[in-house]
Amino acid sequence: MPTGTDLAATQIKLVSAALLLILSFILGYWLNKMGKPYHIALLTSHKLISLALFVLLCIVVYRFSQIHEFNAVVTSLCVITGLLFLGSLVSGGLLSTDLALPSFLKITHHITPYLAVLFSGITLYLIISPK
Repeated sequence: MPTGTDLAATQIKLVSAALLLILSFILGYWLNKMGKPYHIALLTSHKLISLALFVLLCIVVYRFSQIHEFNAVVTSLCVITGLLFLGSLVSGGLLSTDLALPSFLKITHHITPYLAVLFSGITLYLIISPK
């Protein structure tokens, strides 16, 4: 059973994740509006913040998996959410290069972050909500 300290730490992590998410979206919109060539400091910040968000959410989910046994639905949602985050990170990384890429990649990078947020919210709700 989690203690008060564990719950407070989890709340801090979730608030931090929300702030990182907002900052990542703001930087992403800003980069999109500025266009190529991307400002290196903004691009690097966007990438690192997005990666930190992914890692932080993985830590939260892992800690909860140590406390509660996940059912098949929650486990599936965790996998789908992780794949959406990775898809967003990979597509964004490829878009930041000078390579000639298929047009669907830009669409993918515009859609996957929203899906990752949606699935993250659903997954975290199912993990955190009282049974």
